[in-house]
Amino acid sequence: MTKKQWFMITLVVLSLIATVGTAYALMRKETPVVENTFTPAVVQCEVHQNLTHGGTPKYVTQHDDIRVKNTGNVAAYVRIRFVSYWMAYNDENDEWEIVPKTSVMPELHIENGWIQGSDYTYYYPTPIAPDAYTSFIINTEAVPLATDGDYVQVLEVFAEAIQSLPTDAANSSWGVTLIDGTITAAP
Repeated sequence: MTKKQWFMITLVVLSLIATVGTAYALMRKETPVVENTFTPAVVQCEVHQNLTHGGTPKYVTQHDDIRVKNTGNVAAYVRIRFVSYWMAYNDENDEWEIVPKTSVMPELHIENGWIQGSDYTYYYPTPIAPDAYTSFIINTEAVPLATDGDYVQVLEVFAEAIQSLPTDAANSSWGVTLIDGTITAAP
């Protein structure tokens, strides 16, 4: 064997040893454990309002400062629905009970910017960030409720939230029209 061949064989063997050694070292190397965290979206909201109580036994006589807080962890569109009905106090079981009396919605003075839908449903036009509030929906000091003899008018305020992204979620679920992420019309 010539010196040149011997040198080439030695070079190939050393290259193989270096390659195998490096590959083995990389396979054996321990890396720190990385935890893959995924936080699922939580979409929820709650109504905030001041209630004034009166009467004996007590009942709500008026609502004011009605607004919605996004209690979820992602931006969300919100809507409010008002429902009115009558109740009467039943002395026999010491409870308020719903009565079959036709109800008329109390006069609601809705603040500018809220989008009116059908059946006393109102939409806040832009998404609300987590832990943020909508503006107040009523632009008067309070919504007074009526009484009629033994009957007391009740006003329920319901709020719903839907994720703001993709914007098609609000459109397909609520049927609203969105332009550049702002609700412009409601069904």
